[in-house]
Amino acid sequence: MVVVKPMGKSKKRKRRKQFHADLRKAEPEALRHVSQALTKVKLPTERQVPTLIVVGQEEPFVTKHSAYEMSRALPGATCVLVPGVGHLWNLEALDLFTQTVRAWMQDEPLPLKLVPF
Repeated sequence: MVVVKPMGKSKKRKRRKQFHADLRKAEPEALRHVSQALTKVKLPTERQVPTLIVVGQEEPFVTKHSAYEMSRALPGATCVLVPGVGHLWNLEALDLFTQTVRAWMQDEPLPLKLVPF
């Protein structure tokens, strides 16, 4: 079980700062494309669907925040953080990726290296 503690003002300020820094790095056309695509996504919030959401520790704040919010919106979702990797974690940590997919598909415990998020 993941326990989420309310964020203090300084932590919120730090996250907001990181979010804006990530946005400044992005190309405007890419942001527009992603924003338009995300508005069309319909999440199955009416029923519980087993969903594994995995995000790399080195991903931009906005990606990690989106993964967290998605996990809260989807009943039955599991969200984990992969330490030390970015968006291409399936290439950066091939063995861990394989172990994770195999465990998820066989309804077994996920590898201990993954951090509940």
